[in-house]
Amino acid sequence: MRDRDEKVVECLMRLGLPAAEAKLYAFLLKSPGLNLRQISEHLKISIPRVYKLIANLKSRGLMISSPRQRSKAYFVVPPAVAASVLTKGFEEKFYTALNLKDELVREVKVLGQPCFNDYSLFEYTNRHAIIHTLKNLIEESRGELMSIMTAGCLIRSVYLFKDEIRSATSRGVKVFILAPFSKAPYGVMLEAMRWGECREVEEVEAKVLLKDSEEAFLTPAKEALNEGDAYEYGVHIRNRSIVNVLRRMFTFLWHSSQPITPQRLRDEVGAKVGVSKATLKA
Repeated sequence: MRDRDEKVVECLMRLGLPAAEAKLYAFLLKSPGLNLRQISEHLKISIPRVYKLIANLKSRGLMISSPRQRSKAYFVVPPAVAASVLTKGFEEKFYTALNLKDELVREVKVLGQPCFNDYSLFEYTNRHAIIHTLKNLIEESRGELMSIMTAGCLIRSVYLFKDEIRSATSRGVKVFILAPFSKAPYGVMLEAMRWGECREVEEVEAKVLLKDSEEAFLTPAKEALNEGDAYEYGVHIRNRSIVNVLRRMFTFLWHSSQPITPQRLRDEVGAKVGVSKATLKA
């Protein structure tokens, strides 16, 4: 029970409530209807201190009281109400940020982006910027997506870009993936095969995404970095000549690799875990 009380206090503190007020809220949640003296005795703090904490909680809208013959009985609002009250400020900041983001995008579209058109290569050093750029490339694709990945990148792609890739394939975009599928979990391999054509290659030291023979994005594999995350550095290429060179390299690797088929996948997984083909088919 103490662990649960501590978790309640921790949640309240993470929502911005001071420790003493969080402890009083958690206590009254479990023991409602006590008066000042009773609270003071249970928590072993002075009555003036209790009174001040109660006043603070009341000002936040987290406490209510009920008059009795001799003294007031104190109650806290339900947790759902408390959470709503405490997150109101965060929600307002969040919606303000969203509105500012939309406004910024609209204004930039009106102004145009001539500075981007003069350059064909951009370096990214922020994980969130890299992930959102990759998502945008997938969302903007209209013809084909080609990707070379490590096993780790393949796993991360399933969790980070699954919705965007599924949406792209529903628009008719063709997806081609080169990766060491034999090193990936079975569920990850199945998801990738739903996206498009897949072929097996040896482990590589980078993730490469080619979009419509127009743009490319390269990120080093985590194994190739001395330190840091695989998505902390990336290069966005918008030069068609360079992209075409990368595309020809991809095509060469594609024709030199073995296709991943459902039957081969079943055979390989069966061999790994010692399950018969008949069992896998069933």
